[in-house]
Amino acid sequence: MTVIIGWLIALAPIGVFALVLPLVVRTGVTAVGAVGDYLLVTVLAVSLLSLLVYPIVALVTRKTTARFALAALPAQIVAASTLSSLATLPTMLDAMKRYGCPASVSGFSLPLAVSLFRFSTPVTWMTAALLVARLYDVSFGLPQMIVIALAGATLSFGGAGIPMGALLILAPAFSAVGLPVEGIGVLLAVDLVPDMFRTLSNVTGDMAVAAMLSRRDLNTADVHEAAG
Repeated sequence: MTVIIGWLIALAPIGVFALVLPLVVRTGVTAVGAVGDYLLVTVLAVSLLSLLVYPIVALVTRKTTARFALAALPAQIVAASTLSSLATLPTMLDAMKRYGCPASVSGFSLPLAVSLFRFSTPVTWMTAALLVARLYDVSFGLPQMIVIALAGATLSFGGAGIPMGALLILAPAFSAVGLPVEGIGVLLAVDLVPDMFRTLSNVTGDMAVAAMLSRRDLNTADVHEAAG
């Protein structure tokens, strides 16, 4: 299996090039503009999604936004550099320990969240689908967007916390809404920046869940600290 995976990794750039070349020849500069729009919209949408987490955590835990932001920052840096939620897990555990989350909570919730919870998938799948629909001139309206969003929320539970893991399970969703599956090759070719923000958002969401689950412990610890 290791040998076969090595072959696939070696051949992947050739396959992506073969998928993208006919599209670029057909669309020319239009493809470049569409990809640029996709990158911009995806980064903005995922960044906004990540920022929305902070006030929610502050509201649920009744702790300052800065406290969560400072605790989560090291894990977010690791997430953006490794593009892997699994690789970020040790840093996430340490970050939640510094935040005040009990080991009994973070030690259970974070590994489970990293394995199952893909916070940003519905949003990133919709922007990816819009790009492919634009490149291949496929009609794509609100019903199709709803299907993609629901598929992202459902199928993401089967995704792996590895670089480009979310794109590897896109094919069934694309087939369901009539988008060409070969468009995934285009997404793979330009996925470095979106994956960076996607992983950062997923890690932020995972830590937010752990923080909200420990809200009672946080309040108890602060009361004891104040009393001491």
